Amino acid sequence: MQHPANVSGVDMVKWKIGDHQYAVPAVAHAAWQAPDGRYGVVLTNWTTKDRLVAVAAPRLGKSPTLHVCGRKMEISAANVRQDGCHLTVPSLGCALIVNQDRAR
Repeated sequence: MQHPANVSGVDMVKWKIGDHQYAVPAVAHAAWQAPDGRYGVVLTNWTTKDRLVAVAAPRLGKSPTLHVCGRKMEISAANVRQDGCHLTVPSLGCALIVNQDRAR
């Protein structure tokens, strides 16, 4: 695992049962580096609502690939903006953003 990426737009889901209050991020995320040098960020959405987030990680480069798995699986170029990669993590789904550059 790597130092976490900066992920913005993650809502907290809050609920109360009896006297106990709970709050959990709607989207969990982690960064990693593959043995061949590719860097990626994986995000998971445990809620039943699609979540729009932005991932800022310079190591993703200028043209990372986005893999999304929800009701269907899609692979596309990530939507890279000045403040990071913008993507929707589908309800009960996950997304993976990968820099395709391999270390030499």
